[in-house]
Parts: sequence; structure tokens; C-alpha cells
Amino acid sequence: YLKDKDEMNRRIKACRRSVKHLYNALIEEKFPFAEVIYPSVTNFVFIRTGKAKEVFEYLLSRSVAVRFMGDYIRITAGSDEENAALIKALKDFSHSAG
Repeated sequence: YLKDKDEMNRRIKACRRSVKHLYNALIEEKFPFAEVIYPSVTNFVFIRTGKAKEVFEYLLSRSVAVRFMGDYIRITAGSDEENAALIKALKDFSHSAG
């Protein structure tokens, strides 16, 4: 893909769109466990939360892979379907955690 500049640019735009959509969806939901949702210029979003381990384990049990990093969850932006599944799983966690 590196030799095909048009394809590379298309993929970069798609990645940027995906992470922007994910970030906006996370902000809109106002998850009570999310202390800070950091904006990103990469392909992932960081969430600081005192419940990072619980969120990580819950998502893993739902086959949603994120990275657990102490008080943070690192979420890589995916396809629209993957991002929607993540948001749904976070909503379910939020409702189950009280």
C-alpha cells in the first residue's frame, strides 16, 4: 500500500474518520465511569477511569479487545460495526455497574 499513494491516503482518511467517530460517540454517551476521554491524533483513544480493570475484563468477556494500562483503557478505532459493538458493550457495562 505504501507505493499506492491514493490507497494510502484513502486508508489514512478512513482511520481519521473512524477515530473521530469513536471519540465523539464516547463523549456523547457521558459514561459515568469515564473520568477523562482524551482526544487523539492517532488510531486510538485513551479513557482514564478508576474502573479500568473492571471495564477491561467486562469488554474481554464480550469479545471486545482493548488494552488495560493501569488507570487507562486504550481503545483502537475500528470499523463502524466494531465501534458500535464497543459502544454497546460500554453501555451494558455502565448499566451493570450501577
